[in-house]
Amino acid sequence: FENGSGTYTYQGKIAGSFVSADTYLVIPEGVYRSMNPRGTAYGYLWVDCDKKDVASVEQSLNTLISNTSHIKMDTYHAQLQSAEYASRMMKLGCYLFMAIVGLIGFMNLANTMIINIITKKQEYGVLQAVGMTNKQLNLSLQIQGLIFTVGTICVALAAGLPLGYALFSYAKHNGIFGMNVYHVPLIPILVMILLVGILQIVLSCVLSSNLKKETLVERIRYQG
Repeated sequence: FENGSGTYTYQGKIAGSFVSADTYLVIPEGVYRSMNPRGTAYGYLWVDCDKKDVASVEQSLNTLISNTSHIKMDTYHAQLQSAEYASRMMKLGCYLFMAIVGLIGFMNLANTMIINIITKKQEYGVLQAVGMTNKQLNLSLQIQGLIFTVGTICVALAAGLPLGYALFSYAKHNGIFGMNVYHVPLIPILVMILLVGILQIVLSCVLSSNLKKETLVERIRYQG
């Protein structure tokens, strides 16, 4: 190829720019004005520097644009703090929602255990009449509560993890909150298991204590 000059006519389509796009169309000023543009045109200038010079560069730029009304400056750190704040608010909202759902689920678990003990009150009375000790009764109630708890946790994980990954995939595909890497929420899962386990143990102890307040005769005569 050799350097030279020439005039060429080309007909085609040019992809327009859009918000947050990293692609720009550069044209002569005369061509731009001949297009009769409408609205406000924005231009961006990125300034990069070493980490140790961030404060001095930011101060110098603020001083430079202090007397201008059409130039605004933003920093990476300010945008990062804004994104982190939005992320924290989103996490807080999700945790509050999950806490409410978890409380409702625990109330259903407690209701199931209470109904189970009430319907088996006569059975427990007969078993204690033929030699079942209070310790064995407590152990029986704890095992039943443990079975309910394990079932609840398994269902929650089996349904929650795929749903959570599906929501992450949707957010990643649509660029919501800049989500790009998926992490299994191990700490929230362990906290959930610990809380449900503790609440189940406390509930079993309370139900066992209330059950033992009734005499064997009252429990055996109970007809449900």
